[in-house]
Amino acid sequence: MKTATKAIPKVYRPYFNLVWWALTPLVCLSLLTCVGLWLLYTALTSWSGQLVIPAALFIAVPSVLWWHVFCLTWRIVTHDDTGEIEFVGLLGRRRAQAVDVVSIKPDPAFGRNLVVSLRSGAKVPLYHHFHFDGFHEFLTWLKAVNPSVEFRGC
Repeated sequence: MKTATKAIPKVYRPYFNLVWWALTPLVCLSLLTCVGLWLLYTALTSWSGQLVIPAALFIAVPSVLWWHVFCLTWRIVTHDDTGEIEFVGLLGRRRAQAVDVVSIKPDPAFGRNLVVSLRSGAKVPLYHHFHFDGFHEFLTWLKAVNPSVEFRGC
């Protein structure tokens, strides 16, 4: 009797300096958020209301940066049996077939981050400070499954 064997997914995790990543940017971003919240509280509780616009800007900038951090890919999972790729971030997963990947290259809209462009027009950002363990192995696998994929700056 034959039993169906399911291929084990390959997981690519980031290799990063915890001190650099966790302490420097996140602490700075947290401080900016706290200052913005304090300014907003001060603006709303004062009678003059002169700090409302600076407070709103001080809240808007860290909010955009926090959203960016939560949307970044923190792990890449490939499934050899189905040809599917999962880009796992803090806010969820994006799944795509390997044949649907058009390119992996830097995108000016995402700063210095590499961006995976999909045939549907969706873009999946990869954080540029993360050096994924086995990333070149992932690129080799992707090129074997999808020879038309374009790589730039990888």
